Amino acid sequence: MIVRLEAVSRRPFNVAVFDAIEAVSACDGWVKDHRAYSGLMAVIAFEMPASRFEAFVAALLRGGIRADPPPRWPAGEGDVPGQLVITFADGGADIRRTIPAVG
Repeated sequence: MIVRLEAVSRRPFNVAVFDAIEAVSACDGWVKDHRAYSGLMAVIAFEMPASRFEAFVAALLRGGIRADPPPRWPAGEGDVPGQLVITFADGGADIRRTIPAVG
């Protein structure tokens, strides 16, 4: 079972993503992967103990990221995979990346 959390933030893209990753760590979890889709959306794959998900949603809210709780909280004592999808309400600027010269 993967716990999928949908969230919205009005904070700057980089700040909100950093704070979300910090919230994962603060709840005894770790980030497995993350993706950025321009400045509009970020997807963070993580794992954390099942008992820490409620604290994680509360930590996100304190950081200005409003996440909808899942239909049911994960149960058990082991680690549970999760996916946090953050949509940026203000549709931040495109993320610019330097592309190295080829050839």
